[in-house]
Amino acid sequence: MKKPYILFFFLTIIAMTSVNAQLFLQIEKAGSLKTIKYQIGDQVTFKLKGAEQNYRTEYIENIIPEENIIVFSNGMANLDDITAIRSFHPSRWSKPVGASLMSFGLGWGFFSLVGAVVGTPMTISTAVVVGTGFGLGWLIQKIFVHKTYRIKNKRRLRILDLRVIAPITA
Repeated sequence: MKKPYILFFFLTIIAMTSVNAQLFLQIEKAGSLKTIKYQIGDQVTFKLKGAEQNYRTEYIENIIPEENIIVFSNGMANLDDITAIRSFHPSRWSKPVGASLMSFGLGWGFFSLVGAVVGTPMTISTAVVVGTGFGLGWLIQKIFVHKTYRIKNKRRLRILDLRVIAPITA
């Protein structure tokens, strides 16, 4: 009865020794449990000290936790030299607000056309409302398409090494 559990235990131990890729580059904010993690193979857009105007977009090839170095496809960077990381996921509010404004503009235009068929005259203010609603919604979605995380006092960047290392026997 206990033999299947013992077999499962030993198979789990054997499987854990072959697990790798437990290296992460992590952005943390003080006082928050939310983190952003990047693994080997992920694409990162970042800014280095000295190149304050230019962002670089690279793939992470390797992470060296002992020396705090990130190896990219076109070079490497020290963790302390990275001043900002840019994420291209849209903000939580910009996508739904922009879509709502665009659908409002289109809806206003549709019902104005229906009203024109019935007999209500169309005015220039109808075109202004349609254009403003649709244009503002489109503009909000285009402006707030990325978020920049500045690595300063509130945020920090660190490397997590969660690999299982076999114990050294003497």
